[in-house]
Amino acid sequence: VNGLAAGVITAASIAADAITDAKVAADVTIASVTGAVGSVTGAVGSVTGNVGGNVTGSVGSVVGAVGSVTGLTASDVGAIKAKTDNLPAAPAAVGDIPTVATILTTAITEAYRANGAAPTLAQFMSETLAHLGEASISGTTKTIKQLDHSTTAATFTLDSATTPTSVTRAT
Repeated sequence: VNGLAAGVITAASIAADAITDAKVAADVTIASVTGAVGSVTGAVGSVTGNVGGNVTGSVGSVVGAVGSVTGLTASDVGAIKAKTDNLPAAPAAVGDIPTVATILTTAITEAYRANGAAPTLAQFMSETLAHLGEASISGTTKTIKQLDHSTTAATFTLDSATTPTSVTRAT
């Protein structure tokens, strides 16, 4: 082995097979460490316990509490908060998620948008239904009614009392 005769160890054979940092790094795998570690260079599979110092580089995921994060500015935190504030609330349980059949067979609450505002789905449907349903035209004013047939939902101005070609929301 490495120029050695069986059972003979010489200075030359020791020098030829010297233990170096590179050989140790290439051949040694440490399964676990108990106690404090000053620093680690290279990949770390997982850490159980607390990381007392800094982590430089990327972290795949964190399970558990994060004590503090440095390097974020107040505007970074504000931007993150703004994105999460508008998330819908999660259902308490999978059973709380309505089925398509339930969505399609449950009456919506009648609602109408303000003039010039973008509608919600319920507002869009209510206003469209009002246009197709109870409406009156007097001169150049078209009035659409709510489902009760008497409450005004919105009014519109026609460009002509006799041959209208355009309509504009008034209220």
